[in-house]
Amino acid sequence: MDISIEFGLYPTESDLTELQQYFPDTNLKKLYEVEAYHKKLETILDSEFSTERESLIAEIDELESQLTTLNQELQELGNIPNLSSEYLESYSKLTATINALKEQNEAYLKESGLPKEKSGADADLKRSTEDILLDLEVKINSKMREFNNILYPDIRKAPQINLNAHNSYSFYTPDDDGTGTKFKGMIVFDLVMLYLTNLPALAHDSLLLSNVSYQATEALLKLYDQSRSLNKQVFLAFDKASSYSPDANQLLSENTVLRLSSNGNELYGISWNKGENSDEI
Repeated sequence: MDISIEFGLYPTESDLTELQQYFPDTNLKKLYEVEAYHKKLETILDSEFSTERESLIAEIDELESQLTTLNQELQELGNIPNLSSEYLESYSKLTATINALKEQNEAYLKESGLPKEKSGADADLKRSTEDILLDLEVKINSKMREFNNILYPDIRKAPQINLNAHNSYSFYTPDDDGTGTKFKGMIVFDLVMLYLTNLPALAHDSLLLSNVSYQATEALLKLYDQSRSLNKQVFLAFDKASSYSPDANQLLSENTVLRLSSNGNELYGISWNKGENSDEI
C-alpha cells in the first residue's frame, strides 16, 4: 500500500490473472476487494495531503510573520551587545520550525508530482513501443512481399504480420488459410528473420515443403542458397529430389552434406524401425 501511495502503482487485472497462474488457490475476489480499498484509500489520502499542505502553508505564513515582527523589534532595540537568552531561544525555535515546515512542503510538492511524471513516462513508453513495432511490421511485411513475389511470379497475396503490442500479434495470409499457404507463410517468415536479423542459422524439415508447390519450392531453394552471402547457414532435409527440375537437383547436389537412403545408407548403417525375423530366433 505504501508503494501504491508513493508511486501510484497498482496491479492490473492482467497482473492478478498471472498471479493466479502461479498460485491457483489465490482468491482473486479478495484481491480485487483489497485493490478497490487501496484506490479508495488513495482518494482519501490525496484529499488529506491537500488539506495538510494548506495547513502547512498557513503555519509557515504565521511563523514568518512572527519572525518579521521579532526582526523589527530587534532593529528598534538597536545594536545591543547582549540579547536575552529567551529572545534568542524563541528566535532559534521559530527559524527551525519554519525550515522544517518548508522542507515538508517541498516534499509534498515533489510527491504530488510523481504520479504526473509516471503518467508522462508511461505515455512516452507507449508511444515509443508503438513506433518501434510499426517500423518492425513495415520492414518484415515488405521483405515477405519481396520473397513471396519471387516464389510466385504471377503475384499472389503475401503473408502478413500485425504487431498489435509487445506481447500480441497476428500472422496470416489474406483470403487464404489453406494448409500449403500456412506452411509457405511460415517458411517465408523464417527466411525474412534470417535475412533481417542476427539469426545465424535456419533449419527446415522436408515436412514443411511437402505442401508447397514444386515451382515455389524450387524458388525457395534459391533463396536458401543465396543466404550464404550473409555468412549464414541453412540446414534443410529434402525428399524426392528426382521430382524436381535439373536446375533444382544441381543446386541440391552442390549443397548436399549428407545423403541418406535405405539398404545400408541409413544414418547409423541400419534401419532401427525394422523388426527381427522370428524364424531366425
